[in-house]
Amino acid sequence: MKHLSDFPLFAENQFTLQKASEDTSKTPPVCMVSSKRNAVDFDTVKTRYTSCLRLRNHSAASIDAMYEYEDAIVFVEFKNGNKSVNRNINDKLRDSLLIYCDITKSTISDTRTDVIFVLVLNDQKIKEKTKIHMNVAQRSENTQYDFVKYKGIYFSDVCIITADEFEERFC
Repeated sequence: MKHLSDFPLFAENQFTLQKASEDTSKTPPVCMVSSKRNAVDFDTVKTRYTSCLRLRNHSAASIDAMYEYEDAIVFVEFKNGNKSVNRNINDKLRDSLLIYCDITKSTISDTRTDVIFVLVLNDQKIKEKTKIHMNVAQRSENTQYDFVKYKGIYFSDVCIITADEFEERFC
């Protein structure tokens, strides 16, 4: 497994998972987790990456954060609020995975064994609703939750968990 600190673009764009989980649409801003674990600010990485290519920032979507945990790289997306999981998760995963692979010179074979995607939701009700939709997604290509199909092909695991479960399991 490659270490994120070996890549300047990752090493220079660090923040805490607490900051990554911050919902700035609320006044005052609310953090979903309190973990002080360092992570890569993947939104900033994406911005700098697209800028170097002389592309607009909206040319790519990005996950919130990425960090090393045990023998894996964790891609994490935080979703706070009562709305359903937004439809651009597939875009965020695809673009972030491609950017990660380009920067690290990794292959999909590498990410299939080394990278986990975690979607962190703010409460159990949303998690249960999302799990129902995920079960449907596993049988159908036409749903906003079809990113679960990436387990085993692009990621070693795809998890949907609450903020509390995230802190217990991944922090």
